Amino acid sequence: MPRKVIIILFSILFLFLCAELISLWKQKEALQAQYGEAKSQFDTAGKERDRLQADLLYLANPVNLEKELRDRLHYQAPGEKVIILVPKESSTTSSN
Repeated sequence: MPRKVIIILFSILFLFLCAELISLWKQKEALQAQYGEAKSQFDTAGKERDRLQADLLYLANPVNLEKELRDRLHYQAPGEKVIILVPKESSTTSSN
């Protein structure tokens, strides 16, 4: 009789351990997915940082800064004339 009780107890313990292992496996998979997403966001942020640093270096040059300000803000110096070229519209519909 004591042998059957020990076997039953070990069986219950074994099932409990298996359930815990499955639970830990699922947690591991979820954490790996979170890690992959965080790594992707980190890499994206690194690329954005590099782009911003390049822009900062470019705009540190006063000539480049003036050029960008003129382009973005449509600034013109007194007595200066600005010509804006508008591309010809292309028709996407065909006439019959």
